[in-house]
Amino acid sequence: MLCIIAPLSDQLSGAQLNFLRVLRYATLFSKEYDELFKVILLKTSRNLHPFLVEEIYNLLSASKKSPESKSNIEITSCELKQGIKTFRKWLISSATFGLSSVIRKCNSIFIGSGDLMDYSLTSLLHKILLKKSGDVRKSGILLGNIVTGIVPHLALRDFNKALDVMIKCGLSKPTDVGVKKLFIDFVKVYKNYDIIVTPGLALTKILRTLNLGCEIIPFKRPTIPLMFRPPRKPYGDKPLVMGFASRYYPGKGLTLFMRILNSLINKENVEKIVVIGVHEVTIRNKMRGFQNIEVYHALNPKKFAEVLSTFDVLIYPSLIDSWAHIIPEALALGVPVITCNVEPYATNFKDCKAVVKIPLNDAADASNIISDIISDPCKLHKLKQEAYNYALRNFSPHHVVSEFLTILSYLK
Repeated sequence: MLCIIAPLSDQLSGAQLNFLRVLRYATLFSKEYDELFKVILLKTSRNLHPFLVEEIYNLLSASKKSPESKSNIEITSCELKQGIKTFRKWLISSATFGLSSVIRKCNSIFIGSGDLMDYSLTSLLHKILLKKSGDVRKSGILLGNIVTGIVPHLALRDFNKALDVMIKCGLSKPTDVGVKKLFIDFVKVYKNYDIIVTPGLALTKILRTLNLGCEIIPFKRPTIPLMFRPPRKPYGDKPLVMGFASRYYPGKGLTLFMRILNSLINKENVEKIVVIGVHEVTIRNKMRGFQNIEVYHALNPKKFAEVLSTFDVLIYPSLIDSWAHIIPEALALGVPVITCNVEPYATNFKDCKAVVKIPLNDAADASNIISDIISDPCKLHKLKQEAYNYALRNFSPHHVVSEFLTILSYLK
């Protein structure tokens, strides 16, 4: 039996969507190979987001071989309040949820959340396994999405610097005194595992520098889309719809974002600009005079796919990883992507000709590259064709099951 542990809430974030991806893997795999999965939902709010509830129900229904048969996926739900201090109290009393008995029966354990709960859950698993069986060597922990700016400081044991980054990113507060201990626990606990399956080649390299004494297996988390939809075939000339996606913070990220965005305003062939992931007021205040712009701070994933499919090109000039999942979503729909030449994008899509890299530290050069692409119909059509072909080759249920099989074969 395999176990998936996922903290969920009433908000839709990249971490929540990543959980649905993993659950989709489990659904496809369990149906084809008759494998049993245990899913533990840790609810950090009283009600889950309606889309999450709907998708979980649909995935469970899809996992059945027939309407009358029993699903191979069993879900246990428990509620816990938000906040690190409250969560640590929950760790102490976790036995009341029967988590320890579930864990001891599992061959492999997958954790995916995208925040500090990953570290706390891992610490909990370590305590349960040590207390109950005396054997803490358990294979198969899948780390959640760890923010890119934190992990290098972790590798250098600079816990105070890592905490500073977390505070700036809004992931923590100065009063969260338990954060440093969580980082230290992280290193101690993971030394007790035989195998760690982790998303992203960059994170794999960093984990290897920690000398944890176990095998680190990279699993390219951001390369699989949430929904399987047929890609859009390239079509003829028409005024362009340019898509932007970004989660920026004041400073270099905002400067790069706005310079690239402003360079598109006076392009005659750009009919509309659609911006996803930023507050509307921020963009409206900085782009007075350009009327044909749509701004979405947050989108239901179904609406998200509908909006994304209208793009001719997606530009993702972000400096952080919190919205990186938009790259495979766009490619799966046949939309080419322009993004920064930094990790994890440069590695994950190194061989994809539909992903164009722009320099991170030179906004003028980045704008010139983008202008050159959208001003040349032949170049743009070739990019669209590459995105369409890439989607057909890489994004299908069969492809997802194959990647999941690769992981399980490593674990076994």
